Amino acid sequence: MPLDHSFAELIMLSFFITLSIFMVGILLNYGLDFVRVDTILNQMVSHEIGRLSFVVEQEFTQTVSAAPCNLLRERVVELKKQMRQVGADLSGYSSASWLNKKDFDYLKRKYILLQLRFFSLVQGVNTECGNPYIPIVFFYSVDNELSVREGFVLEDLSKAYEDKVIVLSIDKDYIDEPLVGLFAKANNVSRAPTIIIGNVKHEGFAYQGVLNATILSILRTPDPYAPIDFGYVLRSAGTNMTWFKNQTEKLLIHVNDSFAKGDLKLLAGRVFANRTLICNSLADYDAALDALTNMPESAIVLEERALLLETIASVRCGRNNAIALTQAESAWRKLGVQWRADILHALANNQEPTIHFAPLSIAPTSSTGAHNASRVVLGSSRLTLLDGARVLPQTDRVKRDWLGGHLNQSPWGNKVLHVFSEEHTLSEEELRADIGWHEGGRLLNVLNKTRIIPLTATGTMVAYSSGKWYAPDEKGVFRFEVPLDKVSYPTARFLHKNIGLLIDTHGVNMLVEQAIRLNASVVWSDCDHPGKVAAAQYLSEHDITVVCFPDKYAFLGLGHDLKLLPSPPLHFVNNTTIIGGQECVLQRNQVVVVENATPLPYALWYYQTPTNYFEELRTTFPLDIVSVQITDFNQTSTITSTAESIGANTIAVRVYSQDDYVHVRDWLAKNSSRHAVLFHSAPYPYGYLLFQEFANQTCFGDVNPRFE
Repeated sequence: MPLDHSFAELIMLSFFITLSIFMVGILLNYGLDFVRVDTILNQMVSHEIGRLSFVVEQEFTQTVSAAPCNLLRERVVELKKQMRQVGADLSGYSSASWLNKKDFDYLKRKYILLQLRFFSLVQGVNTECGNPYIPIVFFYSVDNELSVREGFVLEDLSKAYEDKVIVLSIDKDYIDEPLVGLFAKANNVSRAPTIIIGNVKHEGFAYQGVLNATILSILRTPDPYAPIDFGYVLRSAGTNMTWFKNQTEKLLIHVNDSFAKGDLKLLAGRVFANRTLICNSLADYDAALDALTNMPESAIVLEERALLLETIASVRCGRNNAIALTQAESAWRKLGVQWRADILHALANNQEPTIHFAPLSIAPTSSTGAHNASRVVLGSSRLTLLDGARVLPQTDRVKRDWLGGHLNQSPWGNKVLHVFSEEHTLSEEELRADIGWHEGGRLLNVLNKTRIIPLTATGTMVAYSSGKWYAPDEKGVFRFEVPLDKVSYPTARFLHKNIGLLIDTHGVNMLVEQAIRLNASVVWSDCDHPGKVAAAQYLSEHDITVVCFPDKYAFLGLGHDLKLLPSPPLHFVNNTTIIGGQECVLQRNQVVVVENATPLPYALWYYQTPTNYFEELRTTFPLDIVSVQITDFNQTSTITSTAESIGANTIAVRVYSQDDYVHVRDWLAKNSSRHAVLFHSAPYPYGYLLFQEFANQTCFGDVNPRFE
């Protein structure tokens, strides 16, 4: 039966209405795709602008800002949030869209490129700012169930480590962008899911516990800030590493001092690449800290507490270093060292500390009246040490000697050492332990005769700038260059890649802050680096006398009227110590046979000290210098034989060994009118002995020569 006309019209109308609704839906979805695409593009444009701003900001702040990492880390956090939002929107919109696939593919490629560029930026921040982030690269496959599950695991981890972890998700099979394949190949990725955390790769599905353990192992990395080769000094000194290892192991068994035991473990762990041993040092530092708990809060206790807390913060091994740094900050504030407390406060709050550098240098200058003088008197400078004098020695080669296997007490220990690494290589006759070596041996000479007050200088903070390390003055301005070998001591600590703490202080440059803060009257150290002589000048301006035993660069102080006594003799009258005050007189144009040396073998360069001094002296006072170069140890006979052959009555030499001593002694003994100006000799037994035996025929390289 034919359809009713009105019913047919109704069906047609319904069809057109349905079709219209369907078409409107299509158009709306298509239009919404454009809105979605536009939204994502806007976000990506914002991100790209942010990335470019980041790069420009990085370049700008590295050039003109004192604290670039603070700003860089803030920007990374901001970009991280934007990346997460772009990824979420892209995933949601892509699944909702069934038209406009080309636009979404474009967005996906753009997003992947942004992630790779962001990854590069994060790596750069880690390099520049002390590894604040742990990047996780997640290679996944689309519609892969394990990849989906892994994504949820990583999302939870990212939230758990919000301030540390950055997750970058890469579609392993995305062929439209060649960089994806190159990136996967570079990381040897062949399957999905694959996760790379630092240098650790997890292939296949990895449970949260496994990934969490990997993250924790990175966070618990021992000694994370140390940028130093801790074997440098040992190799340079030609140390027998088997002996050094055995000696360290013996000390670990017998040492009772917790501070020293922690240092031994730290040292051994670094030198022999034992991460467990480094972390085990924390138990000893904790014990040393606990031992201070019931002690009265004196200045010494506060300082030792602060240094132990800084040590714990530097070793890290998973500890919350912010807590230790904050407690150390409190101790320094009580001591009145506000600049150091401010640096720790910044580090504790994950900020870049503000550090002020103003390097000082020194060069010799002409002395008044030198050009018209008929003679010059060397060695008239002197210092009289009375009972109660406050003497601040360096720690290395006085209280401790890590290189020689003498690391059995803290820097505050009571024992002063008088023999060091030399005892392991020299015969008893050559060693002369009855006289003693270095700054420790000479300090013991004084302590046996005069009731001085020995102070302690340890834990000097050093900071890195423009390829050099510097130590601070009393106001926390980093002025005095510290050579790399001293920063490379394996007992040093590092709170930041550019901030270290030197426990075994060695050199005047490391003692300035403590000397002024502790009101020292004398600093007892060495001057074998220009930065140390610059520090001696600074201390002299603060009315503090410096006694330097190694004196290779002391000549830089010529003409400055410094309170500096380089490698001087010691004399004792009743309870008084007289330092220096042992003269030689040189006439105008007098012939002087002066020792020089080749740079090698190791440490032979100290025999260059006489030439350093006299070459500078004769620029203002005319002398006939005859230079004799030695090429190895025990060649001092060439100096004395040259003087004998030309009839010279004055030589300038270094006396280190018994062989040096014998030749200079015999030459002096032949004629009482002969003189020897001794350089870099007083810290060694036979140099010290020669000063005593020939008090009227020997003098030292006085930086304040008297012209008459």
